[in-house]
Amino acid sequence: MSKYISVRISILLFVLFDYSCLAQKSINEVKITEFKNPVYNNDFPDPAIIRTSDNTFYAYATNGKYLNGEYGNIRILKSKDLINWIECPDALPVKAKWANKTDSYWAPFVIYANRKYYLYFSAEQNDKSGMGIGVAISDNPLGPFNPEDKPIVYGKSFENIDPTVYIDSTTNKVYLYWGSGFKPIKVQEMDGNLLTLKEGSKPQDIIFTSSKNYEILVEGPWIIHKNNYYYMFYSGDNCCGDKAHYAVLIARSKSPTGPFVTISEDTGCADNSILVENDYWLAPGHNSIIQDDNNDYWILYHAINRSKKAPIGEDKYTARELLIDKLIWESNGWPKKMTPSHFKTVVPYVR
Repeated sequence: MSKYISVRISILLFVLFDYSCLAQKSINEVKITEFKNPVYNNDFPDPAIIRTSDNTFYAYATNGKYLNGEYGNIRILKSKDLINWIECPDALPVKAKWANKTDSYWAPFVIYANRKYYLYFSAEQNDKSGMGIGVAISDNPLGPFNPEDKPIVYGKSFENIDPTVYIDSTTNKVYLYWGSGFKPIKVQEMDGNLLTLKEGSKPQDIIFTSSKNYEILVEGPWIIHKNNYYYMFYSGDNCCGDKAHYAVLIARSKSPTGPFVTISEDTGCADNSILVENDYWLAPGHNSIIQDDNNDYWILYHAINRSKKAPIGEDKYTARELLIDKLIWESNGWPKKMTPSHFKTVVPYVR
């Protein structure tokens, strides 16, 4: 088969899959008033969400298979209401040159700026020395995203994962947040091109590991600006497997670069968690945050369904499914501590 024919077939398959994603749009046009978690009952870890100008929501996740069996390096779901989600083609069908020998593409983050969509991701370097953070660009939230040839940051083990990019509306400065591997969460200023770190800038440690519950490891940062505070939602401890012990934690600052004060430091509570497990859902975490059209905040995250165990002899949970819940804010300015909902509840308000 010629290279030309192979490319034409690949493009045709992508278009056909993309059309199925678009053709099922009517599913999301059915108005509902209540929902029950999960909103996607398949493995969809580390979800990151974005809303586009046509009022469509896109969620991106770590590598793996869709329900239909298709594999994605970076998986995408789309929705019109945050509850009904449709599978779409792989956002990153062509791997980055520096990480084209691995299937380990983790924890994506997407932002729209400069009339482009920027996809940030974690991937294992070709030399197997550790993980790095890369970026890919597209004109379309569905992709395909075209990766840059070099990672933004890289290093040993899995210290450099879980990227989030935040553009501060008050200064127009761009910041990259990342971290794991039992090291602090870091922030560093980026250039306005959103592709490179700002010359002369240095990484700053802003969220630290500790002996408190869930904080032996910290990762998965997500930033929002509310009531003059920059809130850092992050996750901690062990995301998955036999010893899964995971939760969403929180801190806040008057500046996007800190210093950040945790909820326990401010209120005296036992630890910094705001979303923890219950009898139905284990290890909730690695969240993103979105506002609905009533200005309510919703937390989108993965969790393990306790009723879904792997076959006998394999003591592992099978999937981190996609859940969503409403954040309730206390009078002290912190979100109320919660567990994943397991009953019918009111849907987000989306016009």
